[in-house]
Amino acid sequence: MLRSAKVIATFTNTPEKSPAITVNTYGKGRAIYMAVPAQMPVLAPLVRSLYAPLGIEMGPDTPAGVYARVVEGRTLYVNTTGDEKIVPIRGGRHGIISGRTYDGTIPLNPYDADLVE
Repeated sequence: MLRSAKVIATFTNTPEKSPAITVNTYGKGRAIYMAVPAQMPVLAPLVRSLYAPLGIEMGPDTPAGVYARVVEGRTLYVNTTGDEKIVPIRGGRHGIISGRTYDGTIPLNPYDADLVE
């Protein structure tokens, strides 16, 4: 039985429609409980739902396994996979870490990163 937690999502394939995700407020923070294994198909929508309330801006679109964040006009691209990834960009950019000049794409080797301006 829930006392102070708010139900965010419920299981639809259980007889009692039990909570799948709940949120509880503690002081200035929030605790989120997921009654499922932490897997990206569940985590991704949950994390995206927190962006606006927390004032987090989405990073640029990237291929699967590549993460990017913009800070003070520079974009950090990180390839978290064992495969080369090609990141499409508009126009030309300069890689601060690599020293490379990019035009239209940023090729990232496996587990590579570059800070681009």
